[in-house]
Amino acid sequence: MPHTPAPAFDKPHLDEFINELAVMLIWVDAELRVTKLNIMANHILGCKQSPIGQSLFELFPALADYRASLVETLLKQKKLSLSQQMLDYGDRTHPCYVTVYPLLSGPEALIKIEDLSHQTLLDDMVIQSEKMVTIGGLASGMAHEVKNPLGIILQNIQNILHRLDKTAEKNIVVAQELKVSLDEINRYLEARNILKFMDNIRIAIDRALQIIATMLNFGTQNPIHMKNENVLELIENALSFVEQDYDLLHSFDISRVKVNRDFPIYPIPPIVCSGTQLTQVFFNLIKNAIQALHHIPQSEITLRVIDQPDAVIISVSDNGQGIPPHLLTNLFKPFFTTKSREQGTGLGLAVSHYIISENHHGTLTADNLPEGGACFTAVIPRHPC
Repeated sequence: MPHTPAPAFDKPHLDEFINELAVMLIWVDAELRVTKLNIMANHILGCKQSPIGQSLFELFPALADYRASLVETLLKQKKLSLSQQMLDYGDRTHPCYVTVYPLLSGPEALIKIEDLSHQTLLDDMVIQSEKMVTIGGLASGMAHEVKNPLGIILQNIQNILHRLDKTAEKNIVVAQELKVSLDEINRYLEARNILKFMDNIRIAIDRALQIIATMLNFGTQNPIHMKNENVLELIENALSFVEQDYDLLHSFDISRVKVNRDFPIYPIPPIVCSGTQLTQVFFNLIKNAIQALHHIPQSEITLRVIDQPDAVIISVSDNGQGIPPHLLTNLFKPFFTTKSREQGTGLGLAVSHYIISENHHGTLTADNLPEGGACFTAVIPRHPC
């Protein structure tokens, strides 16, 4: 039975829409040399010189193994679909689908290369998200279980302090029956710092209960609820989360980072916002700032709040090496990251930008400071539209 060629593309009718596709499209001649490429291919490959006239295998050495199949495709006008390929371009290896379409105009072919990196990363993120949902449920249960005994300890500490009160009538009666002096008991406890120890226990438990309450509130997936919030408290909550972040503690000594707070000296009015979402934004910005200080001896971050009539401006800056200028425009794109896969997914800043711009009708920008380091600035309207 004679071979019926697969439908081929009529090249003149392709030019208008191909540049809109988020794939690389490369035309090659009978010698498998590049004759044309779309804007996306030129952008992704980052060619300093035009690749026109170069061999396809100079751009993608891994395709050299399929030279015979490519030549056959040109001769027989038969579509060729390669299994998933690992192609080297840019600064790393990318998983790609490669499809070769012969053209009706002559011994030429259109090669479509679809980069699967984002899809692979998205699949990983879905799996990770499911794990985090499970861990979040377990953490909530554990938090509730820990909260109960902490409450009992706190209640008993308060009872002990109450029963040492020299002015309580019941304490006076019992002391007289036992022929002991409450004054002497209290002098001994003060001399041995026992009352101070118990007060430290009370303060520590109060702090632990506050962290648990904040964690439970932060981890609960509720619909966006806008209400009056104290932005300074949200920043402090985010900072406490960063100080407890396991991944950061595992790879970095947070205690050596000096945290400067440049806050108004007066109580600032609350803003209408989603406290949970802004806490997430501040957490991401603070964590990013600290991660930028790995090789800085005297590392510092500065949290600055500027109170304005219609908005509050929050900035998080560091004294690191700053952001390369050519990366500034890409920072808020999903999956864009300068870190390794183990350190970041490239979603933190993208999510933060979405929360500020879409949910709070504000702005989130990044700049390098004249004195060195980077600064992320969020402008949040007091009353989002």
